[in-house]
Amino acid sequence: MRNQLTIRSSTIPEVVYAADGTLDGHDFSMRAWAGHRVTLDFGLASVSLSPAAAAELVAHIQKALEVQAGALECELVKDAVLTDREMSYQNFARSEFDKLERLVLKLIIPELGGRDCPEAQDIRRHLEQVRSFSGNFCWKHRAVGDFYDAKEVRHA
Repeated sequence: MRNQLTIRSSTIPEVVYAADGTLDGHDFSMRAWAGHRVTLDFGLASVSLSPAAAAELVAHIQKALEVQAGALECELVKDAVLTDREMSYQNFARSEFDKLERLVLKLIIPELGGRDCPEAQDIRRHLEQVRSFSGNFCWKHRAVGDFYDAKEVRHA
């Protein structure tokens, strides 16, 4: 089973609760220490939390699950489909964005005081977010637009 934790008894007297097993296929164990800490071992990562921090984490996980459950009740929509012409426009937009980014990095960032200036860092972050959240202008489907733009198709 992919997600299964089992309560275990511990030979360590200070451990008042112990469970281990797997979560999403990864080894997981947790220990609650009498009046002190809760330790979570997840793969190679290990975290030790105060009781208050552990309670805060549980509250946020519960809230996240509630929000997800609400989101799952939303209406599902069809996948967006781009035509070859629209993909060609994405390729053109990527090319234009590359030019704009070069101009900003070459001319504007130095005038703001260089890369370490807070405003320059903000601009760089926005540039990166445009590229990331657009999927780099649908990069993995760029060939569809390239085929649309092809002026001459050679046969083998």
